[in-house]
Amino acid sequence: MIQRLKNNTCIILILSITLASCQRNAKEWNEVQKISLDSIAPIGLTYSDNGIWLSDGDKNRLVLLNDHFEVQQIVENIARPMHIENDNGKILIPSYGADAILSFDGNTIDTLALPEALDAPAGVARWKDEMAIADFYKHRILYYDGTTWISIGEEGKKIGQLYYPTDVQITDNEIIVADAYNNRIQVFDKAGKATRLVGSTEKMNAATGLFVGSEQWFVCDFENNRLIIYNKAGIVDQIIENINKPTDALLWNDQLFVTSYGDKQLFILKK
Repeated sequence: MIQRLKNNTCIILILSITLASCQRNAKEWNEVQKISLDSIAPIGLTYSDNGIWLSDGDKNRLVLLNDHFEVQQIVENIARPMHIENDNGKILIPSYGADAILSFDGNTIDTLALPEALDAPAGVARWKDEMAIADFYKHRILYYDGTTWISIGEEGKKIGQLYYPTDVQITDNEIIVADAYNNRIQVFDKAGKATRLVGSTEKMNAATGLFVGSEQWFVCDFENNRLIIYNKAGIVDQIIENINKPTDALLWNDQLFVTSYGDKQLFILKK
């Protein structure tokens, strides 16, 4: 009887470990498809009703891929477009080469009026009436709260300082910055006060692109060829290796899209 109980206990333990392992794996992102982009060197991506937009900074253009990942539209003569954003159907484009934020409605491109000059904008974000711009060479975020513009950050390595920010996201109460060459993610409140750092222990090497979902943050660790996935508390959930020079990530239709600048590919992952 005692031996039988021991055996049953072992079986239950093995089953419990197996079940826990399966549940843990089920929550991870796994690659399901890898799309060759041919001549497109992707930097940023966003979604639209017609498919996925990619910014090709090397060829100064935007490219729209349809649901079958075929090129549907090309918009040329944009001076090095970077981390783009969907703004209620329009595509916001940080033009690194023109020191401007552009807005594309599917037909025409307009230049947004801003209160201050930019120097190589690398990322732009919208949240309701708010906007944030990663102003690369000015080492700052230019932020609009719906009423007033403020400048957040200055050149440096300390908390509250930035060193070539490349991307930015806004949530209901935070501004989250890819502080690229400080090799970290830096979080500010909407008064511009730095509240915390994420990623220092992971030894990032150029935090290039950033996407903030409702449950997880997706950070492109460019020089380390990996995507780091954090929960909202800044704790690592998963690290995905072997993405050659990742530049941006996007959650869309329950799928995770990651651009590989190095291999000119689009990775698609699912849980």
